[in-house]
Amino acid sequence: MRWPIGLVAATVVMAAAAGCTPVASDPVPDLTSPSPEPAESASPADLAAAEAVAAAFAAHDVGTATQYIAPDRELWDGWIRHWERDAAWGVEVLMEPCVVVPPTSWATEFSCPFDMNANWSREVGSGPFTDNALTVRVADGKVLSAHREIPYDTNGFGEHLGAVWTWLEATHPDDLAFLGSDELAVNEDQWPGWLELWTQRIAEYVEANTAR
Repeated sequence: MRWPIGLVAATVVMAAAAGCTPVASDPVPDLTSPSPEPAESASPADLAAAEAVAAAFAAHDVGTATQYIAPDRELWDGWIRHWERDAAWGVEVLMEPCVVVPPTSWATEFSCPFDMNANWSREVGSGPFTDNALTVRVADGKVLSAHREIPYDTNGFGEHLGAVWTWLEATHPDDLAFLGSDELAVNEDQWPGWLELWTQRIAEYVEANTAR
């Protein structure tokens, strides 16, 4: 997804320029299963797995998250790159406890609300951005999938990203095509440079907007 929807993940072009919807979320995998009964309540193992992945999400800790993901499953398409991007963006996730939500499939589903800062928003007097949620689907103590919902258009995050992008347009126009690339379309050999350049430019943005 093009910036910023790739934050976010997706979340990573300005919200309007990238065609952000009011609530942006990662794709939700199909959970069709022959299991005859939906989960009625969370087992301790399922809750522990959901909370572990939520904590790993907050820390951008891919290694820990993979320990709780079921074999041959992904949280969502491109989640590892999205987490690596979030780290480069200085995303700070403030998780709340996960709670069970009414089942929509045979798996147990948890909603893990969170607030967030991003692009060092706190340093420039923006954020935190609220009303976000990480939804985690778990069965037999293993995570099957997850997705994030971030209301860019209403929680201030889109406005903050717009300010960053406007600054980039004015100061580093030659970087726009590269930094605005879909994370999943960046070549493997260019990925470290993409992350490094984002880290560098955001640090410059913060310096320019805090120096008085």
